[in-house]
This record gives sequence, C-alpha cells and structure tokens, in this order.
Amino acid sequence: MAAAPAATGATIDVSMELVGSTYKYDPATITVKAGDVIKFHNKNGGPHNLAFDAAGIPSGSQAAVDAALGANKMGPLTGALLVEPDAIFTFSTAGLPAGTYNFHCTPHQALGMKGVLTIK
Repeated sequence: MAAAPAATGATIDVSMELVGSTYKYDPATITVKAGDVIKFHNKNGGPHNLAFDAAGIPSGSQAAVDAALGANKMGPLTGALLVEPDAIFTFSTAGLPAGTYNFHCTPHQALGMKGVLTIK
C-alpha cells in the first residue's frame, strides 16, 4: 500500500454526532482543494468512521482513498472506527483527484449518516 502524500493546505473540522435521533456529519457537505486536511471528530453517538463506496468516488481514485484512510482501516475504502469520545481521524486530500466523493459512517449508514466531499 502506498503512503498518502503529505498535506499542504487548510484544515477543515467535521463533527460526527448524534443530535436528538439524527446521526450526522456536521458539515455533511465539504468542499476543499487537493492538499487540504479534514479532521473528523467523534463528538457523540459513536462509534463512527469514514467510509466510501467505490461507485461514489471518481474513477481510478480507490488506491489514493485507501492510502488516505491509513493503515488501521477496517477494509477497502473503510476507515477505522473511532470509539473513544473526542477521538479525531485526520483525512488528507493530498493526492486525491478532483471530483465528488460520497462518504458515510459504516455503523450509521442505514440511519442516514452520510455526506459529500468535493475536491476542486
């Protein structure tokens, strides 16, 4: 597995949370430049993670997404679970092709916890 390229841009914070009876990413729509970093925070209602569906990412980007998800991922296109409250998962967009990436939380996907990442 190739190492993810180093991040060079801005940092965006995203909360992963349960608000009332709604599991969500806040914000759920994220637009970045290649090289920006997204920090996903396990605020409450976890465990949470960051996962992608192969049909919902740009063609040819799977290896770069897997590298960005790191060595502790649960499987292809599926990041590690954040179990501890306030745990943070850092996702670098360096090396990812421009396009739209649909993402979700594996444990809460059926409950609507999903989002869209656009890399310019």
